Amino acid sequence: MPVEGLTHDGKGVGRAWGSVVFIPQAVPGDLVKIRLKKIKKRISWGHLKEILIPSAQRRQPSCPHAAFCGGCQLQHLDYNAQLYWKKQRVKDALERIGKLEAPILPTIGMDNPWGYRNKARFHFRSAAGEIRFGFFKKKTHRLVQLEQCPIHHPSLIFLAKKLREASEKLQITAYDEKTGRGILKEAILRVSFHQEKLMLILATAAAEIPRQESLIRELTSAVPQLVSIVQRRKKGKEAVRLLWGEPHLVDSIGPLEYLISPSSFFQVNSTQTKILYDEVLKRVSWHGGTVADLYCGAGTIGLYLAGRAKRVLGVEITAAAVEDAGSNAQLNKVENTEFAVGKAEDFLPFFCGKYGGLDYVILNPPRGGCSTVLLEKLVQSRTRNVIYVSCNPETFARDLGFLHKNGFIIGPVQPVDMFPWTAHVECVVLMRR
Repeated sequence: MPVEGLTHDGKGVGRAWGSVVFIPQAVPGDLVKIRLKKIKKRISWGHLKEILIPSAQRRQPSCPHAAFCGGCQLQHLDYNAQLYWKKQRVKDALERIGKLEAPILPTIGMDNPWGYRNKARFHFRSAAGEIRFGFFKKKTHRLVQLEQCPIHHPSLIFLAKKLREASEKLQITAYDEKTGRGILKEAILRVSFHQEKLMLILATAAAEIPRQESLIRELTSAVPQLVSIVQRRKKGKEAVRLLWGEPHLVDSIGPLEYLISPSSFFQVNSTQTKILYDEVLKRVSWHGGTVADLYCGAGTIGLYLAGRAKRVLGVEITAAAVEDAGSNAQLNKVENTEFAVGKAEDFLPFFCGKYGGLDYVILNPPRGGCSTVLLEKLVQSRTRNVIYVSCNPETFARDLGFLHKNGFIIGPVQPVDMFPWTAHVECVVLMRR
């Protein structure tokens, strides 16, 4: 069977017996032999048995875990081909879902698409008397043990290994889902690319970590870049406490610095985040207006635009994120920002009424996209310029289709590769009316 394309989640697409067939690990241009696993009237799923003729786009994965852990769907696809297919994914979504024919610019990739992740989340389990860490295989709780991961900053893997060694030495056990026994459930590791410092967040099943002080000594001695150790335990409301060191990391995007707390959202690719934010900045064509960032998070985009605006208004539903946004404004001595806790659809008309309209609205919603209520209120407002940033081309296309039907002209769409070797792609576009 010839493979013709890719699905939105990186599976190869072929056609046989009047059906579209999805084939994991196949790439466009392959000629493959498959075994059908699931058959429906128009769609089937196949298992790749043999590559009869490999595609010119196929490459040998750099990671031995790539086919199993589920984190990288495209390590077997040439990087330039990935950039092409990510553009195609955006184009297909806009045409199929949004019924749009907007121009799509070439995907902006990375010069070095390795070691870019500044955050890792590893699960821990015990097996054969040893502690192992890694990712859960997709749609399971079966651990794929890792010894390397080339998309993460190397210091994160080093810290995870030292945590494993220290836990085994001190007999701090990994959590067992079946018995409910054990301490260590997972570890979230963060690194500041700017300062090369590390934060370790331990998710535990128990309120107290046995031999905690010894664990801290072992880790800080083995990993001098480690400056913060935090414990997180979920029981009712999530409890977070600082065990040792600094409460924040500090990283930078362009000229600005940002505090990263244990629960902060911060883009995992620091290098490409600057590229993405520069693309947003390019679409703000004047100085001195009012900008509303309706999903502001920790204020990262709004603060990046503050030098061009008279004022930046941010709203976010999570109080901790708004607190981080205020702290980031103080850290960078930015005084023309206001951040509020609440729903975007509630604050949009409030902002418009208070300031007599908005010059630009920034939309950077979660993967589910914007609510219909917000889009309707945006159409009703007098806002003429909307910049939409999205990590999900399908909901992005849906929302752009709605706004286009209601008078907005869609400008060129710029895909940005924030997540090399995965099927994910970020987009930014300016809409005017």
